[in-house]
Amino acid sequence: LGGWKRGVYLGVRPSKRYKKEVAERVAEFLLDTFGVEQLAQGTGVFEIAGGSGYLSAALRDISDGRIPVTMIDPKPNLDYASKHLLSDPGFELIPRSLTPELVSEISGDISEASLVVSIYPHEVTEAVADFSKALNLPAVIVPCCPLPGMTPSDPSTPIDTVEQLAYHLQHRDSALIPFKIKHNRVPPNPGFRNWVAGTARELRENIRRVSESPGGVVDTILVRFPQEE
Repeated sequence: LGGWKRGVYLGVRPSKRYKKEVAERVAEFLLDTFGVEQLAQGTGVFEIAGGSGYLSAALRDISDGRIPVTMIDPKPNLDYASKHLLSDPGFELIPRSLTPELVSEISGDISEASLVVSIYPHEVTEAVADFSKALNLPAVIVPCCPLPGMTPSDPSTPIDTVEQLAYHLQHRDSALIPFKIKHNRVPPNPGFRNWVAGTARELRENIRRVSESPGGVVDTILVRFPQEE
């Protein structure tokens, strides 16, 4: 790894432009798949682990403010491209972790959601899939790299790649249907802080994805369409 020098990783840090482009592609996918009218129903879209708020901002922008959006994230990091959401009456921020207690507190609102969506939810990936299934809500999950400690739903299949993580989630909820989208930017290497936090697996997975898709990256999107009661 040529980015290392005297114990410090000098590679490219995660690019906000990359994350913003992914969010915009997912927003386009949501509108193409569900339509503005459906996404605007009830209490609107709930984005879980929204981070910088790029997806929330994209949904508000490309729908001309017609889709209400609630973002749940314990450490939101809205920036130049999304901080306008704080003054947007159609956006609500809940700076808390996705826990059973929170879901219980906001059950009235979230049970009326038109969609639950999460891009690269990392440690809450399984929680997003499980609670959307429990509440019978439409959901869209863009899984990222598997994390250590995940127990395979199917003991015969490990969870070492994005594809295996997607299979694991589908094994937990058979209603999840896989789709693919491609975006042009390649995922950056994690910075030093993230590296020491244990994301070597993420770097390896990103390298594999880039090598298999020159000129861009193909993401797996898992979609849970509305289910009849």
